[in-house]
Amino acid sequence: MMSTQPEHSTPIVPTSSNVPIVDNQNFEPEIEEGSSKHCSAIENSGVFGKDYLPTHLSRNDIDAKNDERVSENLEDALHNHQNIPFMPIDIEETNEYINQNPYYVLRLYGPLINGQKAVVTITGIKVFFDICILDNEDINSFETKVKDILTNEKDNEKRSVEVGKIRIEHVKAFPIRGCHSEKKSYLRIFTTTTFQRKTALEIIRKENLETASDDIGAYYRKVAREYRIPLSGWGVMGNYEYNNSRLPYNGHSPLCSHAFYVSIENFKAVDDLSELCKIYSPVIIRDRALVLAWDIETHSTRGLEHVPYARYKEDNVFMICITVHWKDDLKPLKQICLVDFESAQDPNWITIVCGNETNLLKAFALCWRALAPDIELMYNGSKYDWPFVIERATQLKVLDWMFAQMSGNPRRNIMIDGILRWNYYGGVGEPFYKDFFHKEQTWAKFSRKEDKNSKKIKNREGVEIKITPEKNFKSTFLKVPGCVSIDVLVCCKKLYPKSEKNSLNYFLEMHGLGSKIDLPIKNMRKFYMQSKKNTTSEAAENIRKIAEYCIKDALSCQKLIVKRNVINDYREVASITYVSLFDSHYYAGGMKVCNLLGAEAWKRDILITMIPYKEVESEKYPGAHVFPPIKGLNNKRPVTGLDFASLYLSIIMTYNFSPEKIILEEKEANILQQKKICLHKIEFLFNGRVLQAWSVLHENKTDKKGLYPLVLEKLLDKRNKMKSDLAILAKKKEHMELVIGKIKEKGLSLMDSIDYILKNEKEKEIHADIAGTLIPFINETYEIFIIEGVTLMGQFNIKLVAEYVLKKGYGIQYGDTDSLYLTYPEDNYKKCDLVYRNNSISTLEYWTEMVNITMKVMEKLRNEVNTYLKIKSRSTYLKMAYEEVLFPVVFTGKKKYFGIPHENKDNQSLHKIVEDVLRDAVTNSKQWEFDQFIQTDMWKPNVQNLTVQRFIERMRKTYKDKIPEPGDRFSYVIPKTDIDFDLSGKKLNLTKGDRIEFVDVAKELKKDINLSYYLQNKIIGLCARFINYDDRYQPPLSDKIRQLKDSDKKYKQIDKYSQKKAKKWLEEYVDSLSGISPKMMLNCGFAYKRAYKNAIKTAQSILHQKIGNTYEIFHGEWLNFEDFKATNTVERLWEKFVEYARAYTENDNLLIIYHMRYKEHITIPDKIGQPETMRKNEMITEQPTLSHISKTDQLALESFLNTWNKAVSSL
Repeated sequence: MMSTQPEHSTPIVPTSSNVPIVDNQNFEPEIEEGSSKHCSAIENSGVFGKDYLPTHLSRNDIDAKNDERVSENLEDALHNHQNIPFMPIDIEETNEYINQNPYYVLRLYGPLINGQKAVVTITGIKVFFDICILDNEDINSFETKVKDILTNEKDNEKRSVEVGKIRIEHVKAFPIRGCHSEKKSYLRIFTTTTFQRKTALEIIRKENLETASDDIGAYYRKVAREYRIPLSGWGVMGNYEYNNSRLPYNGHSPLCSHAFYVSIENFKAVDDLSELCKIYSPVIIRDRALVLAWDIETHSTRGLEHVPYARYKEDNVFMICITVHWKDDLKPLKQICLVDFESAQDPNWITIVCGNETNLLKAFALCWRALAPDIELMYNGSKYDWPFVIERATQLKVLDWMFAQMSGNPRRNIMIDGILRWNYYGGVGEPFYKDFFHKEQTWAKFSRKEDKNSKKIKNREGVEIKITPEKNFKSTFLKVPGCVSIDVLVCCKKLYPKSEKNSLNYFLEMHGLGSKIDLPIKNMRKFYMQSKKNTTSEAAENIRKIAEYCIKDALSCQKLIVKRNVINDYREVASITYVSLFDSHYYAGGMKVCNLLGAEAWKRDILITMIPYKEVESEKYPGAHVFPPIKGLNNKRPVTGLDFASLYLSIIMTYNFSPEKIILEEKEANILQQKKICLHKIEFLFNGRVLQAWSVLHENKTDKKGLYPLVLEKLLDKRNKMKSDLAILAKKKEHMELVIGKIKEKGLSLMDSIDYILKNEKEKEIHADIAGTLIPFINETYEIFIIEGVTLMGQFNIKLVAEYVLKKGYGIQYGDTDSLYLTYPEDNYKKCDLVYRNNSISTLEYWTEMVNITMKVMEKLRNEVNTYLKIKSRSTYLKMAYEEVLFPVVFTGKKKYFGIPHENKDNQSLHKIVEDVLRDAVTNSKQWEFDQFIQTDMWKPNVQNLTVQRFIERMRKTYKDKIPEPGDRFSYVIPKTDIDFDLSGKKLNLTKGDRIEFVDVAKELKKDINLSYYLQNKIIGLCARFINYDDRYQPPLSDKIRQLKDSDKKYKQIDKYSQKKAKKWLEEYVDSLSGISPKMMLNCGFAYKRAYKNAIKTAQSILHQKIGNTYEIFHGEWLNFEDFKATNTVERLWEKFVEYARAYTENDNLLIIYHMRYKEHITIPDKIGQPETMRKNEMITEQPTLSHISKTDQLALESFLNTWNKAVSSL
């Protein structure tokens, strides 16, 4: 008989209540007392049904709709018991009970090839640690000694081991410490569970015995590196048991359609995906891990100034929105809005009205259960969303019910205390409800003698995620078995550790992903309060607006993750270092490097310890060598830098610095040297005494290379291959810009991850990096020699290069650790100096020539230096790179300098570069998103903001209901205008207030952004600064500016002149790129004026035919056809007209004039241009000429029209 039970590092919590797993098809929610909505079911998009959640909401349905016939191939493989591909996402360590005895198993959750979720239980894993046998010890006697210790001793918590379940083997392996030609003897202590292993390990280490294979954290990492199984990459299962009754209860999962039971020997990593691609392409490359992104909206009645928190009864969560995606896709597979009050329907998402907060949380759990996500995303959810949901669910006593629905582990008994203790990473001693931490009888069975106060530290702390060496981020979340939680804010902080802004909007705009919906908190709370008071269509529509806001926030999480390829990069690092996806997100590089070193050591039959050596002798390590800077401004000669590529890591590889290649005894070193083995001596002063050791040089032979050099070499090979591949792909960028962009982004991000492992820190940082990351498992003696060996050889090599360049006549401006800043020998600038002194070239040309000379020479010097280093070190690892020339440059102190970098020879003038940038901005309009141009302003009636005042004045006549409240901000854009000329052909001078539109109005009317306006008003002035040096913008020699005697005044006048000329040129240049030229606009104006004059003549002729000489009242001293321009006000005009001409008038939108203008337009297209190119369609459409008239004037106009009609009909 078999069963399973989770294993913890402390006793398993007993449970006192059973929480059944609820069928989401028949569950009916609780109804809030006194609620006006008395429903026994949840509403789906406004339609009530008998089901709590829509029956079609399931992961398997999503998979079926996107199957691409993959399931057919998978079913054939299962039927024929063939190998099955599997992608692990989440991990659980647990125990399986066989004949009531526990055995360690590993449970993996993740998708199969068709996207359906599976749980894979891996058995047959050996649980052990090793004890080193001293050279003078008898193996059998030592074994007896160890057995006695394990039988009689206890660990720090007074626990003993079951000796009868322990098995001991004798093994031989190389130790990590010291150079050994033969393997040493070890005792391998096998236990059945990690709990028994931890207890035995503590007992042994209390006796000061040396151990190996002794991970004290997550045992699954040790399993992965020793068996080389994938924890976050494609694996293949063979010889498995599948979905049968023989599997234990916990071998199945309510969230997984497939359950496998496989031995560790039959689960292998897929090293070459090509074979799988032949069967399952393309889903192998873009695997179907399901991502659930979510966001919550909360409310408080305590006031706008208070952020809602679950600890206050006045606060509540009223909406949870969910978007579901495949890992690499932006398009959501499902969008769901859970809300406690009625919302207007929206075809873009499923709306589930829950009625109260309890049902809302339960609905969230059931959605999770139905979708069975592999990864969940939220933005700052570990600081707000998860704490709010967990605390409120605890208060409402539904946390256990929710967890039972969400968990991939089908635990029979679940209680709130156990969840908060084992699954909620929420910080020490922060109880959520009054009974938590006060049920002492819960633990009494296991720890009767334990101090009751100690129970307060039994729950898990939030995970401290390292952002930088100095800054951490504490992440709080519910660890749901089967799913990995990722806070997108943490990902952004890791990518941009120096960013001072952390808002979602900021990172969206940074990546060109638009922006959040503009919905102020004030409006949101107002909408929610209205919905609580009464159910109206307006209230429901307002709730829908909140839902749109919330869903877009959830969707934005996936946008950022896909844009930066975060999950794939996490996987790449995880696959290299044999850790999980969870580890990649939550833990720093040190742990990952240790695991990678452990994997390579195991492969080479080297046993290592994973427990850091803590007793370190205190002494300040010697720093790197520094060449003092020549302080001050250097604007005489360019300065260039030569930098060692990853100096300290290159030194480790060059001199074979690895603990198993270090010799501490001089006698042993002499013996090896007599055998013609090359050694490198390390000698330095430490704590008042001279220390010395030797490293065994590898002489470029792989079999002699140490553990550290081999690992670093493999990682560098991966990095260099990636760079090489990217260089090839980059050549096709013009033809495959989008594709290459993604690949390059992925590659660079992956290299950043590898660079984190290979990071070249300076001075103090490198000591912490090497001691804390590369070698946490060697004792103080070896640590000192490796650290100081690296530092000493860093000093030696930088001095070696300095001596070499000085002999060649170069000057050293500054040098530190791994870089030298040099000046070129003076003789090489003689020619350009002479030309400049003769005034044959300008200062700018002189500087440019010096920079180009320096660039050319430094490339040659770099090659010479690298050849010299190769000869001296007898290896190719130590190399220097030349990256840039600095001119001018300022040195102010150690590590304090700045200058203008010149990385490549100038192939284009600055003027040409500005032209190209602007051309790309205008012609490649697809690169711009509408939301990138959204701006905001505030409506303050009493402030003379002319732009806003004019805009509000316009909006009162068209969109009165959209006018913001005084003091509120509003969003706007500047679209292309519909009017450029008035009726008479005069070009209008529109202000910004005449142009701007509300964002939603512009979108609804599908107006295009006026890119030219943005460029001319925001960018061109800045661009003009870059090009106004050009001769074409300078005043001529005859200009009076040139005659000024005051040099300061002369400079300012010339600068003003050139800036104005450059700006004007750029404005015309941008207009020409848009298809508009000054000549074209001039011709348009002439054409419209001719059309207008002809229209007046025709109108006069027609009126004369109708009413005779009376027509003259329409065109005389008191009134002129010119007064009918669209831009004129009408009050004074019509008052005068009413007084003088009560009998006759005409205003039929001046159709005659428009008709004539249209004919004029189509008869001379070569002068005006096509309507679509000129964007002057407004001139040939029917528009009221006098659109802004008062009610009184409208009545007078109607009276005149009636009189006119009667007069015409009588003729």
